[in-house]
Amino acid sequence: MEISSAVYIFLEDKKRIDKFGPEDGHPAMTGLNILHFLQDRLRNDEMEKFAEIVQGCQFIPYDETQTDARTDRSGDILGLLWRKGSMKLYNSEDYADVVDYVYIIDLDSRYLRIINNYEYTIPFDEMETLSDDDYLEKIAAYEGDEEQS
Repeated sequence: MEISSAVYIFLEDKKRIDKFGPEDGHPAMTGLNILHFLQDRLRNDEMEKFAEIVQGCQFIPYDETQTDARTDRSGDILGLLWRKGSMKLYNSEDYADVVDYVYIIDLDSRYLRIINNYEYTIPFDEMETLSDDDYLEKIAAYEGDEEQS
């Protein structure tokens, strides 16, 4: 499924991660993977460690990026950062206007926001207990509203 997406992570009021993915960006796939990653960090009290990893990342020109930092799915960047730690990443901001879904993780304000033709924000406080079914039901409702418009 060719559904593009971008993941932005903000920390200290600054965009630290900007990852474009050309495929599999639907909230039932990438969004659910991002949700699970964040839930695991919250449940294991690892958000501070994740924030330190994010803080250490740097943007570099695309042609200087190492192959393993280029992924086809925007959400894959979370696991890659968790396994490898801080790294140099290319700035994919140029793609922001052409993606189907945007996922914003704000580590300061503590939320995940999904943006399409709608905005769905999940505060970290609610995220810990959010079930997959409740999440998918909410996404379906937003997308159903979008089709009726």
